Amino acid sequence: MFTVAVSMMLLFAAWAFRNYWWRMIKTKRYGMETEASVSRVENRIVAGYGGGIYGRSFPVFDCYVSFRTEDGRQVEFRLLNPKKYLEPGSPIRIKYLSRTLDYAVMTEMIKKESPAR
Repeated sequence: MFTVAVSMMLLFAAWAFRNYWWRMIKTKRYGMETEASVSRVENRIVAGYGGGIYGRSFPVFDCYVSFRTEDGRQVEFRLLNPKKYLEPGSPIRIKYLSRTLDYAVMTEMIKKESPAR
């Protein structure tokens, strides 16, 4: 029974690494950098385990950015590493892979210039 539990944990860890961390590593290393703006932010609750009164639920924070690709198309991608302080319209710098075209990685926040007085 212990070996089954350990193997299930290892399978889950491998799945999480491949679907999240490997995407981020590959995009940060080989991605194209561009400026984007946050187009929408979604806060939702995902049902967890259990039911009834003692059930658990988990908040999920999804953030989408819109920008122009190198060939001039306007696209909207989901950020893999959203920050809680992002709001619609926030300018950020991202990296994306042109062959996947479904997610982006935020590299830095672009500071808005204050108007001169």
